Amino acid sequence: DLEIDSDGSLFVLLNRKANDGTRWWLGEYTAWNEGPKNLAFGNKAELAEALARHPDGTMAVCGHTPTLQLDDDAAAWLVRPGFPGETRIFDYHPLGKPPHKMWERARDCAFASDLLVLVGEVYGWHGDENLARNRLFVLQTPMNSPDVVWNVDPLGPVTQTGAQAVTVDAEGRLVIAGYACDDDCVPEGELRFHDAQNISTTRLSLGFFPTKQFAVQALAWSPAGYAVVATGGTTGNETAFTVRAFDTTQPAPLWTFARKDGGMLHMALALAIGQYGEVYAGGFGANNYPAVAYIGG
Repeated sequence: DLEIDSDGSLFVLLNRKANDGTRWWLGEYTAWNEGPKNLAFGNKAELAEALARHPDGTMAVCGHTPTLQLDDDAAAWLVRPGFPGETRIFDYHPLGKPPHKMWERARDCAFASDLLVLVGEVYGWHGDENLARNRLFVLQTPMNSPDVVWNVDPLGPVTQTGAQAVTVDAEGRLVIAGYACDDDCVPEGELRFHDAQNISTTRLSLGFFPTKQFAVQALAWSPAGYAVVATGGTTGNETAFTVRAFDTTQPAPLWTFARKDGGMLHMALALAIGQYGEVYAGGFGANNYPAVAYIGG
């Protein structure tokens, strides 16, 4: 993942292979002709999924970590300027259930004022079900407090859900992108818009995808007042580099950008929004070449 601050410094998050396994690394590039400054390293087998930056300069690395009980716990590693790093581990266990019986995997995170919000999937036996399934979770924790609030999807019209990306609108409300499916999991992508109490009030369909890996890739909020989402191609146009804009006023996208060449697979994987609403989308195009699209928004 990548974050950029107001002076142009680049904060880069990687999962790197080492002699003893995979470790995440966070570095800062302050100029194009200089090497990176090392900010933080992960431990063996910790997996980083996302990077978030607070206006005070705090960086949050979000992902998950294995435990001695052989499950995964969601995790956030806070890197504050001038302070030692801080590790927070999050284990979800419903009332009456023992700890470390479910797998919590954070897929993305964002700061909503002074709350750090992680979203992802809780995998395991929910309630009295006899099958292990994924359910979407939203976890909120204050930057300066160990308090934690979990919200995990209950059983609904489908058996499985998951969050793949989160962003914050101009009013501090959450927008979450993810999927919903039954046990065979032909996923339907969806956007969830939250109200001032950050309760989900509006859901919009992003269409069906062949696998979760083709669903939501990136999500960003535009100063034009809508959410911009990068996904795999929609039905009938599955191989296209696809970016769409949505708000709560209508189920159809406000606009769609789609591009493909020669029947080969293309994919939009990353988004950034400029101060005038211009959209920068990155991913890959035909023959796996890097692709960048500039969309007026």
